[in-house]
Amino acid sequence: MLTPEQSRSVEGLVEKMRPLDSDIKGGLYSKRPPLVTIEEYFAFPDATMWCNVFPEHESVVESDFWQELRSKDRVIDLRFWLIQIDAAGSTEQEMLADINSGNGVIYSDKGVLITTAALDDVASWFEGVAMPDQLEEWPADPETYDGIGEAPKPQDGNRIVYFWYD
Repeated sequence: MLTPEQSRSVEGLVEKMRPLDSDIKGGLYSKRPPLVTIEEYFAFPDATMWCNVFPEHESVVESDFWQELRSKDRVIDLRFWLIQIDAAGSTEQEMLADINSGNGVIYSDKGVLITTAALDDVASWFEGVAMPDQLEEWPADPETYDGIGEAPKPQDGNRIVYFWYD
């Protein structure tokens, strides 16, 4: 069962994910996935970007890894896209009730770094921990983010580095 504070955080995340649509495999997905902070994402107790990845070091605490990555001198910001709600209920109301009772997952497999570092440097930050399946620099033009929802808006000289875990 979630604490009242966690429940409010989850409700806020779900609200940011709207509009929601059904997934053919079950679950709900966001039609326009929002970008959220580390604190917003990890307010949910079972949040993970690594659900299909085994970190190379068992001692790595995922939320600590992301905090340390964001605190690097050359990192401007780090955000996650909220993609899906996965819970046992068959209706939106039942799934949201499952999430609030701690029996479901708000899921992300995509993130973005805004950084001044070169892509090779960014890749080195993931080595030995949990290398993404895809790591690439994106153009700074928000028109290129079709279907992503919010687009990051870097200042001149910063790069957008997208990462994805399968």
